[in-house]
Amino acid sequence: NDTCAIKEDQTVVCWGGGRFGQARVPSALGRVSEVIAESSHTCVVKEDQRVVCWGEGRFGQARVPSDLGRVSQVTAGSNHTCAIKEDRTVVCWGDNYFGQTRVPSNLKASQASFFFRPKIP
Repeated sequence: NDTCAIKEDQTVVCWGGGRFGQARVPSALGRVSEVIAESSHTCVVKEDQRVVCWGEGRFGQARVPSDLGRVSQVTAGSNHTCAIKEDRTVVCWGDNYFGQTRVPSNLKASQASFFFRPKIP
Protein backbone atom coordinates (compact mmCIF):
# COMPACT_ATOMS: atom_id res chain seq x y z
CA ASN A 1 0.00 0.00 0.00
CA ASP A 2 1.21 3.48 -0.75
CA THR A 3 0.23 7.09 -0.32
CA CYS A 4 0.70 9.83 -2.90
CA ALA A 5 0.34 13.60 -3.00
CA ILE A 6 0.51 16.36 -5.57
CA LYS A 7 3.18 18.87 -4.63
CA GLU A 8 2.87 22.64 -5.14
CA ASP A 9 4.73 22.35 -8.47
CA GLN A 10 2.03 19.86 -9.65
CA THR A 11 4.41 16.87 -9.55
CA VAL A 12 3.65 13.65 -7.67
CA VAL A 13 5.43 12.14 -4.71
CA CYS A 14 4.57 8.68 -3.34
CA TRP A 15 5.76 6.82 -0.25
CA GLY A 16 4.98 3.72 1.77
CA GLY A 17 4.75 0.14 0.64
CA GLY A 18 5.74 -0.33 -2.94
CA ARG A 19 5.79 -4.09 -3.39
CA PHE A 20 4.31 -3.74 -6.87
CA GLY A 21 6.16 -0.57 -7.86
CA GLN A 22 3.13 1.61 -7.14
CA ALA A 23 5.21 4.04 -5.04
CA ARG A 24 7.87 4.52 -7.77
CA VAL A 25 6.72 7.58 -9.70
CA PRO A 26 7.80 7.47 -13.38
CA SER A 27 10.66 9.93 -13.86
CA ALA A 28 9.23 11.70 -16.92
CA LEU A 29 5.68 11.98 -15.56
CA GLY A 30 5.55 15.78 -15.44
CA ARG A 31 2.74 17.88 -14.01
CA VAL A 32 -0.54 16.28 -12.93
CA SER A 33 -3.99 17.43 -11.85
CA GLU A 34 -5.10 14.31 -9.96
CA VAL A 35 -3.58 11.23 -8.32
CA ILE A 36 -5.24 8.07 -7.02
CA ALA A 37 -3.23 5.54 -5.02
CA GLU A 38 -4.70 2.08 -4.60
CA SER A 39 -3.37 -1.00 -2.85
CA SER A 40 -1.44 -2.27 -5.86
CA HIS A 41 -1.35 0.49 -8.48
CA THR A 42 -1.31 4.27 -8.83
CA CYS A 43 -2.86 6.44 -11.54
CA VAL A 44 -2.73 10.13 -12.37
CA VAL A 45 -4.45 12.54 -14.69
CA LYS A 46 -1.66 14.50 -16.35
CA GLU A 47 -1.80 18.19 -17.16
CA ASP A 48 -2.83 17.26 -20.74
CA GLN A 49 -5.78 15.23 -19.33
CA ARG A 50 -4.21 11.87 -20.22
CA VAL A 51 -4.15 8.99 -17.71
CA VAL A 52 -0.94 7.24 -16.69
CA CYS A 53 -0.91 4.24 -14.34
CA TRP A 54 1.87 2.14 -12.86
CA GLY A 55 2.32 -0.72 -10.40
CA GLU A 56 0.60 -4.12 -10.36
CA GLY A 57 -1.06 -4.92 -13.65
CA ARG A 58 -1.96 -8.59 -13.24
CA PHE A 59 -5.64 -7.83 -13.90
CA GLY A 60 -4.99 -5.07 -16.42
CA GLN A 61 -5.76 -2.32 -13.89
CA ALA A 62 -2.56 -0.40 -14.73
CA ARG A 63 -2.88 -0.82 -18.52
CA VAL A 64 -4.63 2.32 -19.74
CA PRO A 65 -6.67 1.70 -22.90
CA SER A 66 -4.81 3.20 -25.87
CA ASP A 67 -7.97 4.89 -27.16
CA LEU A 68 -9.00 6.42 -23.81
CA GLY A 69 -8.25 10.02 -24.81
CA ARG A 70 -8.68 12.98 -22.47
CA VAL A 71 -10.36 12.55 -19.10
CA SER A 72 -11.63 14.73 -16.27
CA GLN A 73 -11.23 12.19 -13.45
CA VAL A 74 -9.70 8.83 -12.61
CA THR A 75 -10.60 6.50 -9.76
CA ALA A 76 -9.49 3.01 -8.86
CA GLY A 77 -10.23 -0.09 -6.85
CA SER A 78 -7.81 -2.84 -5.90
CA ASN A 79 -7.85 -4.51 -9.29
CA HIS A 80 -9.61 -2.09 -11.62
CA THR A 81 -9.52 1.53 -12.76
CA CYS A 82 -12.20 3.87 -14.13
CA ALA A 83 -12.03 7.26 -15.80
CA ILE A 84 -14.56 9.88 -16.82
CA LYS A 85 -13.86 11.11 -20.33
CA GLU A 86 -14.37 14.68 -21.53
CA ASP A 87 -17.81 13.74 -22.90
CA ARG A 88 -18.72 12.41 -19.39
CA THR A 89 -18.78 8.77 -20.48
CA VAL A 90 -17.20 6.31 -18.05
CA VAL A 91 -14.56 3.80 -19.13
CA CYS A 92 -13.30 1.06 -16.80
CA TRP A 93 -10.60 -1.56 -17.17
CA GLY A 94 -9.05 -4.36 -15.16
CA ASP A 95 -10.71 -7.09 -13.11
CA ASN A 96 -14.45 -7.49 -13.61
CA TYR A 97 -15.14 -10.24 -11.06
CA PHE A 98 -17.93 -8.22 -9.37
CA GLY A 99 -19.04 -6.41 -12.55
CA GLN A 100 -17.09 -3.29 -11.60
CA THR A 101 -15.79 -2.65 -15.12
CA ARG A 102 -19.13 -3.26 -16.84
CA VAL A 103 -20.34 0.33 -17.17
CA PRO A 104 -24.10 0.82 -17.68
CA SER A 105 -24.85 1.84 -21.26
CA ASN A 106 -25.39 5.54 -21.95
CA LEU A 107 -24.08 6.52 -18.51
CA LYS A 108 -22.98 10.16 -18.27
CA ALA A 109 -21.18 11.02 -15.05
CA SER A 110 -19.67 14.05 -13.39
CA GLN A 111 -17.89 12.13 -10.62
CA ALA A 112 -16.93 8.52 -9.95
CA SER A 113 -15.71 6.75 -6.85
CA PHE A 114 -14.91 3.29 -5.63
CA PHE A 115 -16.26 1.86 -2.40
CA PHE A 116 -15.42 -1.51 -0.89
CA ARG A 117 -17.02 -2.86 2.27
CA PRO A 118 -15.23 -6.02 3.41
CA LYS A 119 -17.32 -8.82 4.84
CA ILE A 120 -16.93 -9.02 8.58
CA PRO A 121 -17.61 -12.50 10.00
